[in-house]
This record gives sequence, C-alpha cells and structure tokens, in this order.
Amino acid sequence: TRLHSRGMNAAQKFVAVNLSQLARFAPHERITIEMLKHVGVIHATGSERNLPLKVLGNGELAHPLTIVAASVSSAARAKIEAAGGTVVDLPAKVKWTRAAHEIRQKDMLKA
Repeated sequence: TRLHSRGMNAAQKFVAVNLSQLARFAPHERITIEMLKHVGVIHATGSERNLPLKVLGNGELAHPLTIVAASVSSAARAKIEAAGGTVVDLPAKVKWTRAAHEIRQKDMLKA
C-alpha cells in the first residue's frame, strides 16, 4: 500500500482587493490593509478580520501608489509598476517548529 505524504495543507485565504478599488486614492499614497479597513474599502468581519491582504489585477491604475500587501497577483504587480508605483511584500507567517521555537527562546534569554 502507498502511504500519504503527511496530511493535507489548506490553501491560504486572503482578503482580496482589485486595482479598480485602489484607483480612487491619491497619487503616491501608501496603501495598507489597516487603511483600507478604516476608509471602508474592506468590510472584514468575523474570521476575515485577521486575514492578510491580496491585490488582484482587475481594473487599471493611472497614478503611482505604494501598496503593502501579503500577496499581489502578477497582473496587478505589472500594472502597479507600469504606473510608477511600488509593491512592498509582507513576510509570510512563519510555521511553528520545535527547533525554531527553541532557537527563539535561547535568543530571548540572551537579551
């Protein structure tokens, strides 16, 4: 018999925003998930409150923006950079492992 390879991994979930929703912001503005929630572009409630931001490429962008997101589609990245904007990729959540945990504990004790 064939053994499975250590369980299954669920796909990462995101709060998605299209470029057409970001086009209304002022040029050279820094766009973060907190700012989008405050302005009302994202209405994340319940379990969606803690999900990271993903920018999708639906729509056009005529002016440069600085976008801080956990994930950006390749089409969105191309359109943002073509408009003169920049994309800041947030680091992914680190998976907990015992070895990494012990290293962090030792580092905290040294400090």
